[in-house]
Amino acid sequence: MRKESIMEMIDKRIVESYVNGLTSLSIIEDISTRVANMSKVIKDEGFDVDDFIDLEFETLESEDFQKEKLPKTRVRYTIFYIKHSKKRIDDIIWLDSKKKSFWRFSNSQIFKLIKLKEKLS
Repeated sequence: MRKESIMEMIDKRIVESYVNGLTSLSIIEDISTRVANMSKVIKDEGFDVDDFIDLEFETLESEDFQKEKLPKTRVRYTIFYIKHSKKRIDDIIWLDSKKKSFWRFSNSQIFKLIKLKEKLS
């Protein structure tokens, strides 16, 4: 699985949730539950998420890093999933705080604008 596939999977789920009428709080709870479950899986594999969460995806994918610290592909991608999920939680919180500034747009449209901004930067 590629980095972009993981990002798209998370982002698609958020947009679909907004389109289906879920609130931001419900979406955050769903993402938080998934993060907690995945953190538990990584802990069962013998790793601590906190040791790797601040690393960039490219670092996780480097050959030296894979051989020495994180040899399991599943763990690397799960860490990236958790990292991107936490970023999206922050984005949803920001979206809620700025909702009045974007009163003409739906939550899903604002979220898509956040994604567009990331692609352009």
